[in-house]
Amino acid sequence: MVAAEDDALDMLQYCLSGSIKDIPTWGHEYLRTLAGHIGIQYDKNVADGKDNDDLYKLVDLIVPNFIDHNEEPEAVDLMMETESLNKLNAFCNEHNYDRVCRYLCACSQYAADTEEMSMSYKTAFTIYKSQRQYCDALRVAQKMNNTEMITEIMEACQDPITKKQMAFMLGRQRNPYECDDDEINQIIAQEKLSEYYKQLARDLDQMDPKHPDQHIFKTHLEERKVGEAQLDSAKQNLAKTYVNAFVNAGLCNDLMICKKEEGSNDDWVFSNKDEGQLAAAASLGLLQIWDIDEGLESIDKYMERSEDNIQAGSYLALGILNSGIKNDADAAYAILMDKLESATKQSHKIGILMGLSIAYAGSCRADLLELISPIIVDSDNSIELQAIASLAIGLIFCGSCDQDAAECITQILLEKDEKDLEHSFTRIFALGLGLLFLGQQSLVDTQIEVLTMLPHENMAKFVTLVLETCAYAGSGNVLNIQKLLHLCAEHKDKENEKESIHQIAAVLGIALISFGEEIGQEMCIRTMHHLL
Repeated sequence: MVAAEDDALDMLQYCLSGSIKDIPTWGHEYLRTLAGHIGIQYDKNVADGKDNDDLYKLVDLIVPNFIDHNEEPEAVDLMMETESLNKLNAFCNEHNYDRVCRYLCACSQYAADTEEMSMSYKTAFTIYKSQRQYCDALRVAQKMNNTEMITEIMEACQDPITKKQMAFMLGRQRNPYECDDDEINQIIAQEKLSEYYKQLARDLDQMDPKHPDQHIFKTHLEERKVGEAQLDSAKQNLAKTYVNAFVNAGLCNDLMICKKEEGSNDDWVFSNKDEGQLAAAASLGLLQIWDIDEGLESIDKYMERSEDNIQAGSYLALGILNSGIKNDADAAYAILMDKLESATKQSHKIGILMGLSIAYAGSCRADLLELISPIIVDSDNSIELQAIASLAIGLIFCGSCDQDAAECITQILLEKDEKDLEHSFTRIFALGLGLLFLGQQSLVDTQIEVLTMLPHENMAKFVTLVLETCAYAGSGNVLNIQKLLHLCAEHKDKENEKESIHQIAAVLGIALISFGEEIGQEMCIRTMHHLL
């Protein structure tokens, strides 16, 4: 839009004094300049407490002309400057709605505050809904994490095929929604996700299991020199475990774990040591993810082992197996809660808590909060166990801003002394609390004010930055990125590295916030190169 000087508004005054009926006939350049003048005059009137009725009449004449001549950005900018986005839907039709909505969604990333961002999204949502673009409207509602808007658009859609597609979208993002249609509820619950996944793998001819050595590392093609240093065998086995789990994820078939007989000497789980056994047992959950019946049978034999790491890994495997799946049996809850009540070793409790958090991430189950919160507030527990329990709560109530969950984690942070707050696991407390406010930009400020009272100043900075990062993650918010870049530019003495702990959160925060916008990403990368 053409900018105007503060003392050069004569054209607008002449226009308001004369007839405004035939303004579009004066030409496009005249309208663009007039729009710039309107924006300046509007701000002056607001500051002086004057009404803007005359300006709104001009806006109603100019906007349709912009839209009819493929100048949707100028039209949207003018309505944003005059705070009249609520009228935009009246000027949209099947030919221009897409460009208007895409520009609105892009503008939201540069909004000065959450209210302006929310208005942009709500306007785009309204336009999509009026044009019966239900999937696009649902995508906007999901971006806002607004359950009321999700319910509204699901009820508005009457096409069964489109509604099923929307149900898959809700299931993928784990958004809560229930209706009278059992088939829709089943899709959202993802009960047949394993079946759909395996069918896709068959169609792509990807069902054959792959061995890490043969298909990924290709060790048979390596030329080894005499005396060449070899990697530690435990590290090699751990690498193979992770690679095997990822390349064969969800196929319920691999050449290392799933096909081995119980108690055999070549069982891959027992070829590892210590934490390697934990990882190998947990990888079974990823290999058979979403296939509840077959997965439970395979994991069960490892739950009864005497080795602590294998038991802990099996609990984690059970959580991964049930990740995002809802069914009537609810096997993960029944088994893991029973194990949690009887568990005496910390490694077992940590495995169970992580299993529960992965299985029920985003579910906001109140019964899990009642069972896990005592672990957080119990001062007799180690700080490691308290931190993992906080992370579990953060994952289960992710993005919900649940007050009880937030108070539970905040309370334990405020009770810790400076020595405890310097512990590395304190950062996990911050992450758990941040996850509660994931994507909730408008609700995080109050929580940040509370955490500024932490006795450890540097840790207070770290925790508040984690909260802001989670709240604005994926938003591309320019103002927050600039703030974090300034923090990264601060130079601290090497002797006082503890004072710069908040810079860790700032660097990661830049990446997470700019993740949603390509231009912002490029700008951040260039800036980081300069800093380094």
